[in-house]
Amino acid sequence: MKSGMIIPNLRYVSYCKILTCVRCYLHVMFVHIIIFFSMFLKFLKRFFLGNGDKKYINNAYEVVRQINALEETFQKMADAEISSYIPLIKQKISNGCVLNEVLPETFALVREASIRSIGKRHFDVQLIGGIILHDGDIAEMPTGEGKTLVATLSAVLNALLEKGVHIITTNSYLAGRDSELMGRIYNFLGLSVSCILSSMSNTEKRAAYRSDIIYGTNSEFGFDHLRDHLHYKLIDMVQEQHYYAIIDEADSILIDEGRTPLIISGASSTDTSIYSKINDIVSTFTAISYEIDHKNKSVLLTDDGAENVENIVIKHKLIAKDSKLYDAENLHILHYIEQALKAHKLFKKDVDYIVKNGTAMIIDEFTGRVLQGRRYSDGLHQAIEAKEGLRIHPENEIIASITLQNYFRMYDKIAGMTGTAKTEERELQEIYSLNVRKVPPNKPLIRVDEEDVVFRTEKEKNKAIVNEIVKAHLKGQPVLIGTVSVERSELISHLLEKERVPHKVLNAKHDAQEAEIISDAGRLKAVTVATNMAGRGTDIELGGKAPLMVEEFDKHNEDANKVKELGGLLVIGTERHESRRIDQQLRGRAGRQGDPGRSIFFLSLEDDLMKLFGSAKLSVFLQKLGIREDEAITHPWITKAIQRAQQKVEMRNFELRKNLIQYDDVINKQRKIIYAKRLEYLTRGDFLNDDINSTITSFFQKLVEQSYNESYDEFDVEKIQNIVDELIGGGYQILVQDNQHFKSYSKKITEGLVDFVSDIIVKLREENDDFLTAIQNTLLSILDTFWREHLKFLEYLRVGISLRSYGQKNPLHEYNIEAFNAFQKMKNDANYVMAEKIFMIIKHYRNKNSEVEEKLITEELNEKRTVIRRNAECPCGSGRRYKHCHGKY
Repeated sequence: MKSGMIIPNLRYVSYCKILTCVRCYLHVMFVHIIIFFSMFLKFLKRFFLGNGDKKYINNAYEVVRQINALEETFQKMADAEISSYIPLIKQKISNGCVLNEVLPETFALVREASIRSIGKRHFDVQLIGGIILHDGDIAEMPTGEGKTLVATLSAVLNALLEKGVHIITTNSYLAGRDSELMGRIYNFLGLSVSCILSSMSNTEKRAAYRSDIIYGTNSEFGFDHLRDHLHYKLIDMVQEQHYYAIIDEADSILIDEGRTPLIISGASSTDTSIYSKINDIVSTFTAISYEIDHKNKSVLLTDDGAENVENIVIKHKLIAKDSKLYDAENLHILHYIEQALKAHKLFKKDVDYIVKNGTAMIIDEFTGRVLQGRRYSDGLHQAIEAKEGLRIHPENEIIASITLQNYFRMYDKIAGMTGTAKTEERELQEIYSLNVRKVPPNKPLIRVDEEDVVFRTEKEKNKAIVNEIVKAHLKGQPVLIGTVSVERSELISHLLEKERVPHKVLNAKHDAQEAEIISDAGRLKAVTVATNMAGRGTDIELGGKAPLMVEEFDKHNEDANKVKELGGLLVIGTERHESRRIDQQLRGRAGRQGDPGRSIFFLSLEDDLMKLFGSAKLSVFLQKLGIREDEAITHPWITKAIQRAQQKVEMRNFELRKNLIQYDDVINKQRKIIYAKRLEYLTRGDFLNDDINSTITSFFQKLVEQSYNESYDEFDVEKIQNIVDELIGGGYQILVQDNQHFKSYSKKITEGLVDFVSDIIVKLREENDDFLTAIQNTLLSILDTFWREHLKFLEYLRVGISLRSYGQKNPLHEYNIEAFNAFQKMKNDANYVMAEKIFMIIKHYRNKNSEVEEKLITEELNEKRTVIRRNAECPCGSGRRYKHCHGKY
């Protein structure tokens, strides 16, 4: 036996092995029990509740049968009978019928009107879509199923209540197109339809909003709401009710565009030269000066970077020599530096924005469209302008703002339709209380969706994409290439030019021709390069868009059949988007209404999404497998892994949007109070009287309280009297009995002052037509000024509040408290200023009336001067002798 050798206890080892086996067995049993109970619970749920969508659709088909049973009745009617039928249904509603009771005949009526006015008959699945919209949910219908026509059913039904139906689209082209085409159906039924455009005057918009059905973009509806609460006359407000909204491309509007609030702003007084100075400084930074967080899209200075920057900004005299960059008085300079870093390191030209006509214009990363009129806030847009050497526009101050989420939550009922919403059902349910109902297609989907093809490098991927396009183009098959950015679409275009492949490019630089280009993408030999969402809302028909001339239909049908024989439209994705919905939208371009089609995504380990989620490990793995250059790997596991990565990003983006809403919810409560108060001022009458009384009462209460001397238990009556005389021009004498205590007499003094001023106001209103208008405009102006300053404070608060998390505090909770306290202070300060201004107006009109009265009396007395004795009492009623009053020389 060797020295130091340890002999194992065999009995102990055996015991350990047995124990390990038992543990493993128990663990496996535990897992199986959990799985069994989970499956059992799912079974019970399905057995008792049924599949939610399936049960809903089955019930909807029952209603469809009722609608179809009425079709023959309406077919036998003359056009005039169809056109005059709507008043009959309205009469039923007046007699007590609810909308669900008249739904079958209304839907059957709309379908017949559609056939006679535009030659289109609603499919049964479109009727189901209409039922879903009426129920206030989202109808998920595949691309090409005719969602635009679906909206007419629910729109007409809900228009019967005469509260206005708003149909929201993603761009003004679609709003104009749909209102014109679908308007033929509405007009045939005797209903009015309009389209809201930014070019309209207030008068035109006000008239348009009185229509039964109103089309427009989400931003135009939202901005009209904000503008309505900046007007000083009730007649200038254009929107009346927020009853029912149908949102086309609901996922795009409610989710993608919901990340950016609608803001009306005005130029601030900030010196724009600061952005150029900071840009010059940031341009010299090396990589050790900052850290980039791609996931959270932020750039932070390192310790070394902060020290270096500090020296530079001191040298440029942007901060004091003996101060630090992180001192409170220098935080605005730090903010400019961080925004400039973001502009340089995170925001790319032709990806996040384009430069057009000397202007930096934001590109929506989901749609590829330019966001007209939108600018990045908080100085970021100015930093981008400085980076690109453009004219720097002053940073804007927020005048009014609202998130799309809070705007649409104002409606009594909202509904939506889209091709892709199931992946975001949780968010739609949590934020908007919307269920997503999946509608079966009118014809079975026969499109072939290939597994993702993954290459090691972008160069290899691009080569494979071009080869696939060339191969399809040579045989005549139309190809649609989807890209995630303008930059990417131009790269693909350049590669196709080298191969001499004729093609069209559709991106944010050519948005005016968007619908025209995309509608022709199904033509023989057509090659179209587009950002993934470009042209959304426009169908791609095989053989190209339908001709206008009858003699051209045979040729069109012949081309369409050839394309079908070639396999239909080929859709190629050049990389995966962060959101699965966007990829599904791209795939959905092919295979509409049972057409053949094919879709495939080409990826590389250098793609942004792949970099975020461990492409380095996969690259090593591919090398070990011996994958050579230009070789690709395709496997369902890789596709699923990418989808899981997308799910992670979607969850992160959801949390970011949710965070935005949570902060805006705080503002929204305050916004509702301010907007309600504005409406009270605009409606005048009792509301304004009550508000004036409340304001002056608060003012006098505070004045009386502050004039009380606790040591002597008495009021400084002289002080109160002097202030009141100064405020309203005299005429009231405060009487206080001796030894009256504060608690018992302060109310009496206040009530006396309020009654006196209220009587003056009543008199001035009777004598001056413009008195109330003067007060009304003054109160509105003060309220708007204080609200604007409050919004500015809340914006600064929101940006800096996150730092409190380092002190183990919940930033949102802290924001809630700070915002509430600031709002209370704002209201108190505003009320005090309002009271002062009201007194100024009262004094002005009293003096003005006194001068007029004085003038009239003097003129009258001058006529009678010869018959009035000098020592007689003056006829004006002053009580003085005539020679000492109006008879004075």
